[in-house]
Amino acid sequence: MYTSVCKQAEKDGVAVLHGSRGFFHSDKQPVFKAIYQAVEEFKLGTDNNQYFLHTVSTYLENTKNSNCGHVRNIFLKNLKKYIEEEKPSE
Repeated sequence: MYTSVCKQAEKDGVAVLHGSRGFFHSDKQPVFKAIYQAVEEFKLGTDNNQYFLHTVSTYLENTKNSNCGHVRNIFLKNLKKYIEEEKPSE
């Protein structure tokens, strides 16, 4: 049975993601690996929404059967907020 240990993050979203180098390359925590892969592939200066948020969302969707994958939206909550605030006013 899965029990979340990230109650505050479920409420407010993830603010910082940390782990040892191996943690981001291991298949033990697919969410961390997915986020690392998206960061590694992202090219600075490109559109955050199109080239980062979309990529992270796609990779996280593939983790939906893992423990952290059950709450994968907590990893997107603050990222979406940041990208929305970054958009120029119309």
